Amino acid sequence: MKMFVVFVILLHVSQHASALEVYEGVESVLLVCQDTSVPTRPTLMWTRHDLDPPIVHERNDAGDEPRAQNQRYRRRTSMKTDSLRTGDFSLTLRNPIISDSGTYTCTITAFGNTRTLTAVELQVKVSHPVFTLEVYEGAESVLLPCHIPFVSGPTTGVWSRSDLNPPTVHQRQQEEDELTDQNQRYRDRTSMKTDALQTGDFSLTLRKPHIFDSSSYTCTIRVTGEEPRLTDVQLQVKEPYMFPAEASVLLAFLLVALAVIVGLSVYVRRLLNKVPQVMADSGVETVYLLCKTTAHLPQDAKVEWKKSDRKVHVYENGSDQPGEQHQYYRGRTKLNEDLLKSGDLSLSLKYPTEGGIYTCTVYSRKGNILLKRKVELKVREFVGCKATVNNNCFLC
Repeated sequence: MKMFVVFVILLHVSQHASALEVYEGVESVLLVCQDTSVPTRPTLMWTRHDLDPPIVHERNDAGDEPRAQNQRYRRRTSMKTDSLRTGDFSLTLRNPIISDSGTYTCTITAFGNTRTLTAVELQVKVSHPVFTLEVYEGAESVLLPCHIPFVSGPTTGVWSRSDLNPPTVHQRQQEEDELTDQNQRYRDRTSMKTDALQTGDFSLTLRKPHIFDSSSYTCTIRVTGEEPRLTDVQLQVKEPYMFPAEASVLLAFLLVALAVIVGLSVYVRRLLNKVPQVMADSGVETVYLLCKTTAHLPQDAKVEWKKSDRKVHVYENGSDQPGEQHQYYRGRTKLNEDLLKSGDLSLSLKYPTEGGIYTCTVYSRKGNILLKRKVELKVREFVGCKATVNNNCFLC
């Protein structure tokens, strides 16, 4: 008798009851079941005795045993892989729906003895989401959202507006639209996805929304044997935004002003980037290509005049460098004395014969460019008296 009393007390202590509430649409819910003593080679089972078959999830030493599982829980339940070693027998139930509400019992069996560890009272509540949408009149379409996480039986989805008669906007019955009672203002303007029953997406596409479409829409999904699911969508269709006449005039003025500013900036840029020109007659003795600056130049700077890839004149380390000069210009160029001090880097060129762009560049000792100027030389053919004999002019 004493041993029987002890057994009853232990059985009572090992049983725990808990209650869970969760809204339909959550990703998963965890039914907790834990025990510190795990027998050898046990079988763990979660059951609902109001179902046939009652098994929700079963696990033994070989792993999960799905053969006797109730089909409504197929691929929606799982336990930790090391549960039979750690004693954490908690069950994860994915995508809980209204029909999952009930009492779940966690039991463990070993050597023919079954022990109840816990009972969980799960209540899955219907969620009632509310959405607010805004769209401008003239849009191609607007999508009114409505979803059900899991469809478990024959289903009907109805979109309605309580301020209309008849109130039906769109109806889907099983796999086909049923538009007999549809309000005529929505005729040929509504549609739902063809796979709504498979995906649970009962969202409504409303084409060419008008101002009078602004209202509160209700999506009602009825599954046989379950409480209806409701989703409310507040739709506001706005008039297309129009500029006032004064704003249009101001905008036109600003656009014209912007065009003038852009044109002036381009003109100024061209003026700033315009290369100065020097005209010289062929055969003239000397032409001067100007290059001056007021900036302070270091005394170890390098001055280089070039035409295309030819070095016309090079000044470095305080003196000319004729060895770097192209042979075409040897003996024909000259720079001012104390050019780095005075800032006058102009080039004297004797007997110019060809025109082109001449570039004056000043480098620091490290090779950084301190100054860069361009001059275009244009050489004209000489037209006039080259020589006179007995007061007669002989032309070229």
